[in-house]
Amino acid sequence: PDVVTLLADFDGNGSFTEQAFKSAPIGSVVAGGPTGSYYNLLNNVGDAGNHLAFPATGTAGWQTTTLSMDIRADNIQADGFGVGFVDVATHGNDLVRSGAGGFGSEEERALYSNSVGVGFRTFNGTNATVNYDGVQSADAAYNLPAGEWVPVEVSMTRSGDGANISASVNGESVFSDFALAGAPDDFRIQIAGRTGGAAMDLDIDNVNLVTSSVLKPDGDPPEPDEDTTERRSFGLSSGGEEVFLLSATPSGERTDYVHGFTFGDSAAGFSFGRHVNSIGKISYPPLEATSFNASNDLPRTGPVVITEMMYHPANGSVEFIEIQNISVSPVPLAGVQISGIGFAFGPTAPELIPGEIVLVVETDPATFRSIFNPPASVSVFGPYSGRLSNGGEKVSLRLPEANPVALEPDLMPSVDIADYNDSSPWPTSPDGTGTTLVRILPALYGSDPNSWLASLNPGGTPGFVNSAPPIDWRAAYFSEAELLNATISGPLADADFDGVSNLLEHIFGTDPRDASSIDLPTVSMVSDGEETYAEFIYRLRQGLTGFRIRIEASSDLAEWKNAEADFTIQSEVDNGDGTSTITARDENPAGAQLGRYFRIRVN
Repeated sequence: PDVVTLLADFDGNGSFTEQAFKSAPIGSVVAGGPTGSYYNLLNNVGDAGNHLAFPATGTAGWQTTTLSMDIRADNIQADGFGVGFVDVATHGNDLVRSGAGGFGSEEERALYSNSVGVGFRTFNGTNATVNYDGVQSADAAYNLPAGEWVPVEVSMTRSGDGANISASVNGESVFSDFALAGAPDDFRIQIAGRTGGAAMDLDIDNVNLVTSSVLKPDGDPPEPDEDTTERRSFGLSSGGEEVFLLSATPSGERTDYVHGFTFGDSAAGFSFGRHVNSIGKISYPPLEATSFNASNDLPRTGPVVITEMMYHPANGSVEFIEIQNISVSPVPLAGVQISGIGFAFGPTAPELIPGEIVLVVETDPATFRSIFNPPASVSVFGPYSGRLSNGGEKVSLRLPEANPVALEPDLMPSVDIADYNDSSPWPTSPDGTGTTLVRILPALYGSDPNSWLASLNPGGTPGFVNSAPPIDWRAAYFSEAELLNATISGPLADADFDGVSNLLEHIFGTDPRDASSIDLPTVSMVSDGEETYAEFIYRLRQGLTGFRIRIEASSDLAEWKNAEADFTIQSEVDNGDGTSTITARDENPAGAQLGRYFRIRVN
């Protein structure tokens, strides 16, 4: 059975031991968290750190475990924190330090002996790394939005023989089948945060641990038996409801909920599932298909979708929503609803044929046509009674579907959801300047900023099918389905888990699907007369367009400056495989510098 334990919500529930290092405070419990007080683990002070250790909770014999907590990070630059699953037999319940001296990378990666650790670092992008007893996996990219409370879940599964573990962070695999020399059979949780010169601010709240010992040696859950089948059964309403995972003491006394979500009307045959978009935002949209015992499918999009929105028009203009049928069959518009603006198509509304576009506007259609002049063949409906939020909101298309319950009204399941925002990384020019949000490809998930661009034309292109985007370099490496999943094919994702993003692998001429192809820049020292110089050697793909590539230098790994003027190209060798190896020399003699670091920056 699962054992659910509330480690701490910092409102007086749960116990913990803390230890500060240098300028980090102790006792930093602050009122005003997502569900009450929270703990300020890092307080935006450089060269500081803090540990929180929680007592053992009886995890002996665990096969699966999930640590969940809410975090809020700001000033995300080059710091990090680590979550340690600390071996009780080795370390007991006492707070234990990783590093030999001050807080360092060992703390960020949670390198505790005979223990499993997950490190979250922001030194070179945001990366999660798993280790056991100092043996580390490759870095896996993750998203850490600044200034927002977001949930973090670290889940691990141990094979029946205890020889391997798999781990995921926020539902995305960090590694699978990681070989262990031995695994902690009884562990406790310890969280450490560390700042260097960059000084992250990090808050945590609602720390929960769920462990289970029900995995069979072959990795499958046990079959239900006669005594438990009846009490395991349950039913969910097709008309929508809430689902919560509740926590309790080992004796069954309820303490606090761990996680939950609300879902709306459900279309027949479609499930709701956890989805993490390209900026780390978690939602539970309808999915394209069910996926038992496998990673969740992509969010459902279609048969009709929102392809363009004017949500904050400039003075003298009006709002509109453009809708397109992206399926291969006609879609009746009668009864279709648009949430967020209070609009529903009437019973005489026509069918929308494949590829066809309609417009829904906030003013009367004749006035709209006089302002925007859409094609005469495009139907314009309106006015609608609501208004689109200038700051962002969730807008969804809902199609009527017969209710399986006799004499009950039709269900209205969502077939497309656009949860837009007016701040970066969403396009910002549509917020009052006269441009619109335009969907890059209709099949992309509407609640992801990577799915939208700002229109090039003032007023947008209402009623016109937008041209296809430029050829995507990612198409050479990823399938159409993978291109729709930014956690796999996104420029900053790391598809082969070798610690180098997809974009950098493309720039360097390596394969983002093949970890063995990695070929990173190197630095060598050369003598020229009486002076010694640093030469930076790197490989670039030939024929690159649309990218800005430059050399940067730093003396402290914190502040980086453009160093192109300091370098001269010594050689450029054609490798015969579509790449060139470039050798660039720093014209500043090495002897005159106390320390100098180099990197390639790509925009």
